[in-house]
Amino acid sequence: MSRKKLLIIISIFFALLALVLYFVFQNRNTPPASQSAGPKQVTGSALPNLPSSPVSVRHDETVPASITGYDAAIQKAFTDFSSQKPAGPLEWSKISDSNNQPVSLDKFSRAVGMVLEPKLKNILDDRNYDLFACNDGGKISFGINMNVRLLPSYNGNLYQDEVGFMRAWESSLFQDTAKVIFPNFNFTYEQLIQPTVFKDGVYRYADIHLPDDTTSSLNYALIDDYVIISSSSDCLKRALAEVYSTSN
Repeated sequence: MSRKKLLIIISIFFALLALVLYFVFQNRNTPPASQSAGPKQVTGSALPNLPSSPVSVRHDETVPASITGYDAAIQKAFTDFSSQKPAGPLEWSKISDSNNQPVSLDKFSRAVGMVLEPKLKNILDDRNYDLFACNDGGKISFGINMNVRLLPSYNGNLYQDEVGFMRAWESSLFQDTAKVIFPNFNFTYEQLIQPTVFKDGVYRYADIHLPDDTTSSLNYALIDDYVIISSSSDCLKRALAEVYSTSN
């Protein structure tokens, strides 16, 4: 065999060897599909772990096409909560994931369309909040209880700042929380931006005109380390009584 042919064979051999090694290392460095990076997509049926007698929106709600995976599952869990009548005068509920870990307040708010006042949000415990519902002879009211974080090195008067943050939020409190506090109503944009004038009563409250031409109210109270909002002063009173009794 001539030297020229030998060099050609050797060149072809090393070229093939390099090609084989390339594919071996390429496949080794590429993770299989089941181990791909990114958040796990949780289905709507996997996420809801609602405690006793949960309450879900009487009308069917379609999850927007842009909301998928985890957000859609949270939205479905809240729909399940708000569409059922509570069996008793007051029932509490948490939304947890399939590992029984609470869904953060931030993720819950984003999924259901609730907006938190930024300064208030900074002092809230993102992992400690509750939904609640009241049944007054078939009339259902909803609310949310949010916990303020323990801030031993807080610079200022925390309670007075809570009051100030809530007062600053009043101008948009209704439109920011309507999806959670009035889940059974479909408000138009004009109805969402209706003027809301808060007044001092038993609790801070504002009258809300509903799409069915009736009037409800938006009520809130601050007690200890809790910020509680509800569509009914009676429901708020029940929630406050339980919160106060368990925090003392």
